[in-house]
Amino acid sequence: MAPLLQADDAVELVTDGMDIEAVIEALVDLFRQRVPEEAWPDPV
Repeated sequence: MAPLLQADDAVELVTDGMDIEAVIEALVDLFRQRVPEEAWPDPV
């Protein structure tokens, strides 16, 4: 079985020392940077 490899376009987010709110904010920021705004889901 081959080892797992990170995809060429993967983003690694090191969350050591971050609280959950900071992790969520970082993930949302990454999402907004990489996904066109017209594809964003509508807030509930």
